[in-house]
Amino acid sequence: MQTKTSIPKVCKAGVVSNHGAAFELNVQDVPVPSPGPEELLIKLNVTGLCYSDIHYMLEDLPLPRMSHFGVSSPGHEGAGIVVAMGNNVTGWKIGDRAGVAPTWDTCMTCELCASDMECHCPEAIPTGLKTPGEPLSG
Repeated sequence: MQTKTSIPKVCKAGVVSNHGAAFELNVQDVPVPSPGPEELLIKLNVTGLCYSDIHYMLEDLPLPRMSHFGVSSPGHEGAGIVVAMGNNVTGWKIGDRAGVAPTWDTCMTCELCASDMECHCPEAIPTGLKTPGEPLSG
């Protein structure tokens, strides 16, 4: 992992308890993740929650449940700067501006991925639903 900046061990994040109609979202200290070989670590300058995140916490839509994936932090709307990169990352450098994508990954082979509907790919991994979302800025 390439790094240039001092990276803290913990950061603030919104953490869900009581998934479902009585969900609660509280700000807690959580460990800062290390980027995998193909991943960036972004220090957020701004973040937010949209109503899809509320649905993930409410678990009120016919979607997989975030609790089934052990996910307790929603969020897919952050922007900041790259502070660390995995060893296989190309095309980025420390200090670049970057944002959090609403879809973590897709198959990139189906008809939906070939169009502008990749977020509906059956293999899609929505950020904040099937993989943890972003921590809070600051």
